[in-house]
Amino acid sequence: MADTANKTEKPTPRRIQKARREGRFPDTRHLLSGFQFFAVVLLLSWGFEHWLQAFQRLCAHLIQRAAAHPLTPGEFLFLSRETLVRSLLPVAMAGGSLVVFGILVQLLATQFGFSFKNLAPNFHRLNIAARIPGVIRENLNQTVQALILLPVFFYLTYTVCRDNAALLLRLPLSRLPEELRAVSGLFHSLLWKAAFALLLFGVFAHLRERRRYTRGLMMSRQEIIEEHKEIEGNMLVRMRIRRLQRDLRRANMLRKVPLATAVVVNPTHYAVALRYEMDSQTAPVVVAKGKNYIALRIRAVAESHHVPVVENPPLAQALYRSVEVGQEIPPEFYRAVAEILAYVYQVLMARHR
Repeated sequence: MADTANKTEKPTPRRIQKARREGRFPDTRHLLSGFQFFAVVLLLSWGFEHWLQAFQRLCAHLIQRAAAHPLTPGEFLFLSRETLVRSLLPVAMAGGSLVVFGILVQLLATQFGFSFKNLAPNFHRLNIAARIPGVIRENLNQTVQALILLPVFFYLTYTVCRDNAALLLRLPLSRLPEELRAVSGLFHSLLWKAAFALLLFGVFAHLRERRRYTRGLMMSRQEIIEEHKEIEGNMLVRMRIRRLQRDLRRANMLRKVPLATAVVVNPTHYAVALRYEMDSQTAPVVVAKGKNYIALRIRAVAESHHVPVVENPPLAQALYRSVEVGQEIPPEFYRAVAEILAYVYQVLMARHR
């Protein structure tokens, strides 16, 4: 009780996600039952009369067929197939639609939550002593729900009979088809009222279960502090990993600078190293780039390995912003880069002379 009293804070999104991964969701049984019963009543109201008429036509067809043809094995298979297709196929389709509708309601109620963890065997459930309090509580809840629903259904039945008392009194004096239509109408009205009652009860029960579910995930302030520490620790680890990865990429990039043909700089803020081989490349490739401190490092490595450094601030900035490392330069930079490479080749040729 003391531990429960300390849990005064709302659950964090991380706590909710953890519960969902563990397969803990609000109970949706009553909501699902209400929607399924409503769907059954809707299907009965919409298609039962058509199915009954089709079944009557099928029976008449089977009787006529049996009277006109001898009952051979082939004829028996034909009649069986006709019976299955024309009578049971609509029922199977209605059942399939109810299953799909139930799954959709379940997914919407749990916000498309699904976990395979509930499918794994849990031997803790075999502990009868630990399950006794839960069984007692569940039976008590079911008893309370029954005490609420039974009077409601009795009242609905009473109102239907009271509003149609004159019709019920005339039934013994009516013909059978009229009696069947009257009883069918009364039953139809009662089903619709019961469907709406169950649907409202299911919605109310689901809201109550969601509140209890949220209350069960409530956290103490100490738990929130520990969670923040864990998240910050994970963030520090991730930041360190990203920093190491970034340093490794920079080191690999700087190792390619001595292979560059030229380095375009601005003069201290930006530096882009280009490599071009006329025999194997269609366009120059950016092998390294950087700004500020990294630009100075690229320039220092280039100068130490006698790679030509050309100052062209607009081109250096444009290449830095437009081209990633390892990519060829776009066609709009061909002319400017070609002038730089031509200048570099002239300087190299002059040095060799």
